[in-house]
Amino acid sequence: MVLGKAGKVRKLRKWKPLLRLRYRCEYLALRFFASLIPRLPRNLVLNAAKSVGIIVFHLDNRGRRLGRENLETAVKHGGLDLGTRNHDDVLKECYQNFARCFLDLFWFSRLNSENLHHWIKIENESAILDLIRSNRGTVFLTPHYGIFEWASLTVGLRGLSLDIVAQDFKNSALKDVISRARQCSGHRILSRQGAMLKLIRTARGGGNIAMLPDLNLSPQGAAVAINVFGVSAWMTAAHIEISRRCDAPMVIAICEPRPDGRAILRVLDVIHAGGTNSHLSRTELTQMVWDRIESAIRKSPELWLWMYRHWRYCPSEKNDLGNSQTNSLQLHDPDKNATTISMANYQEHSARRAA
Repeated sequence: MVLGKAGKVRKLRKWKPLLRLRYRCEYLALRFFASLIPRLPRNLVLNAAKSVGIIVFHLDNRGRRLGRENLETAVKHGGLDLGTRNHDDVLKECYQNFARCFLDLFWFSRLNSENLHHWIKIENESAILDLIRSNRGTVFLTPHYGIFEWASLTVGLRGLSLDIVAQDFKNSALKDVISRARQCSGHRILSRQGAMLKLIRTARGGGNIAMLPDLNLSPQGAAVAINVFGVSAWMTAAHIEISRRCDAPMVIAICEPRPDGRAILRVLDVIHAGGTNSHLSRTELTQMVWDRIESAIRKSPELWLWMYRHWRYCPSEKNDLGNSQTNSLQLHDPDKNATTISMANYQEHSARRAA
């Protein structure tokens, strides 16, 4: 009887007239907030982000549970130090940060090249300016960390236009609103269909592209197994492929929020897949990029998206890592005190947690 009721609810949710009404309401609501947020005072936006973050933390049971599991994995196997905070303390701040990131995506339209310096300080700005003056293509990398939407928008106002692959939504109308906000500083949004070829063409032609380097992918795709907080995981290596094929440097940047509403954009490193690094494998280069990002996360763990399945795809017990590699592949560890564990041990650990 319970299953029957659940099936009826699922069927009702997929009923086309109701689905169209829901999508229409979502679109109108997002469009309303997209026009309202830039008109709000900065303090009101910050307070709203804190309130929304706490509310979503308590409502999002699935995300909260996944975040706790990810944090426990990073603490136990990666040596992540949370200081005096517990897992929920970090997760609450994480939800608040990403609520601010979402609101700031729309509030950014108030900024321009003249007042940008008042709100965003750019460290190592010379690295970005050198890229703007260069005729070579650039792979701009920023993870789901801090105000990652501002990272790309800021370099846009500094003259570095980017090609960005758009995220797909079940409600396609939402994509249009989000894309307009991401294009406000001169970027171009690309569809996901044939995205890899489009990005390669742009980089080879001397253009600049933006990518997210912290995506956990199926091994059938452009992914390699690297050490992520002590646990082997399949992570995207698309940025390495493009950088190597197009001889384009990879600029790793993060945008960290400040309590007063401002932010700091930092270039963590500029890595070349060719030249002195041409002898490195795709896995080694992907690990090198990730190590820079993980170092930043260790300093401010609340700024990373812990509610994402970072270890959804991991090397299996058989041949995912190749004929001569095992599941407990020892990869470069950014923390000397951390250890790399096998997927079998990780699954056993997860099963004990669930029990």
